[in-house]
Amino acid sequence: MQAKHDGEIVLDPQSRTMIFYENSQPLTRIEFRLLENLLSKEGSLVSRQELLDVVWGAQVSVGARTVDSHIVRVRRKLEILAPRLFCIETVWGLGYRFRSVQEK
Repeated sequence: MQAKHDGEIVLDPQSRTMIFYENSQPLTRIEFRLLENLLSKEGSLVSRQELLDVVWGAQVSVGARTVDSHIVRVRRKLEILAPRLFCIETVWGLGYRFRSVQEK
C-alpha cells in the first residue's frame, strides 16, 4: 500500500522509501515517520514537540536537537530525490514546515 502526498512524492511504508517519479530513496524508521508527519500537514507548522511525541512517543526522553539532526538527514535525501522541488523549512524557535517549491 502506498500513500501519495503532494501529488508527486509517494511514501511506501512496506519498503520505507520515498518515491518521486522513477527515483526512490530509502528512509530509516524515524526519517519515514518524520516525513510522513510533515507531509500530512503540508504547509502547516509542526512543532518540534509534536514531532517528538508522534515519532518518538511521550515515553522516550530525547531532546529537540535530535529532531533537528534527523530533519537534516531527510532534507539531504529529498535533495537527492528531487533537487530544489521540495523543502522542509525551519521556523526558528517553533518547528518545521514542509512545502513544495515547484510553483517558483
